Amino acid sequence: MNLQGRLIAIFLASLLPCVQRQAWAASIFPEPRTSAAVLEVDPSVRCAGMGGAGTAVFWGVSLNPWANPALLGYAEGVRYEQSDAEFGPGVKLRARGTTIGYGGLGLGTTGRPIEGLGRIDLEATASLDQASLGLIDQARSWSAGASISRLLETLARGSGRTAPAFTRFADVAFGYSDKRVEDVLWVSSPGDNSRIAEHTFARDRGVMIHGGAPLRVRWLGPAWIDAAYGYSEVNFNQPAFDAFGVTSPTARDWRNGVALHATFDGTAPLRRLPRWFASGLAPFVSAGWAMDFIRTTQGEVGRSHDVDGWGAELGMVNILAVRMGRSGSSASGYVSHTWGVSFGLPLGRYGGGRWDHANVTRDGLPDLKRDGWTLWLDPLVVYHAVH
Repeated sequence: MNLQGRLIAIFLASLLPCVQRQAWAASIFPEPRTSAAVLEVDPSVRCAGMGGAGTAVFWGVSLNPWANPALLGYAEGVRYEQSDAEFGPGVKLRARGTTIGYGGLGLGTTGRPIEGLGRIDLEATASLDQASLGLIDQARSWSAGASISRLLETLARGSGRTAPAFTRFADVAFGYSDKRVEDVLWVSSPGDNSRIAEHTFARDRGVMIHGGAPLRVRWLGPAWIDAAYGYSEVNFNQPAFDAFGVTSPTARDWRNGVALHATFDGTAPLRRLPRWFASGLAPFVSAGWAMDFIRTTQGEVGRSHDVDGWGAELGMVNILAVRMGRSGSSASGYVSHTWGVSFGLPLGRYGGGRWDHANVTRDGLPDLKRDGWTLWLDPLVVYHAVH
């Protein structure tokens, strides 16, 4: 890289905090956050519609290991999820992820070790005279999670025994993530195409505790209610970039989440449908509520702040779901209101697909609109159906 290109790249790096604050970070957070912006953007469209709450949301196919890797202990089958968003002019997010889980063990990837299985990129571009400037934040990760009760149930079935009674009503799950984060600065101008890349590794850990009990609602039939608490430390190793003799630390999040979830499995309206198809429509009605308390150290400015968010979700026959939420910071007075909707087509227990949409209000900026797709398949169910 020649001197001109290096100077332009350094200029772009110095401009990054302003780009974050003006183009997208202020639309989600009230203050600048971190040198690795991609680490502070949750790729989950579902959680975006619920005020950003997701640390303890353990139900449904779209679990969010980015908020808490312990949720991978509840993954079943194979799931592929993608979303795209434009946070401002020239600032775009592209997220892809794959998870696989069976019997209480789950694995997730956004591009590690196989890049084709996922990616999370946050790209900002701009023009300066005859030069084009760009910054790409990339995160490639692998994650693992385990549910103790589900593991015990799986082992009991495999040995022909009965699982301990507590596994029906209580559980503890653990999870871990390892992320390779790369900042890529590039400059394109007549006679000069320059590129500078720096990388670091960030790690997450999480735990979740939840318990449930049966209920009976006269006009809806059998019901079940769960309560959960989730805790995760995102970027707990506080990684940093070293570029041009300057150390730039990333932010570290402490997330505490609580959630309540109730399902009502009345099947009378579904009896005329084929049994294999009706099995994918349970629960008939579901209702969930979640709240997250997030404390963040702002590596960029050397202090911390809190962001709280809550959200609610109402689901019907596993096809339609509507969501609403709110997030904000009491210290800065920043408040954002959210809503979301999803439409899905479950094909029994074999698999299915779903579209998600979220709308997030932003102070002084147009509402942020996000869309995503989820496809899932259970190869074991398919195998047993054809043999």
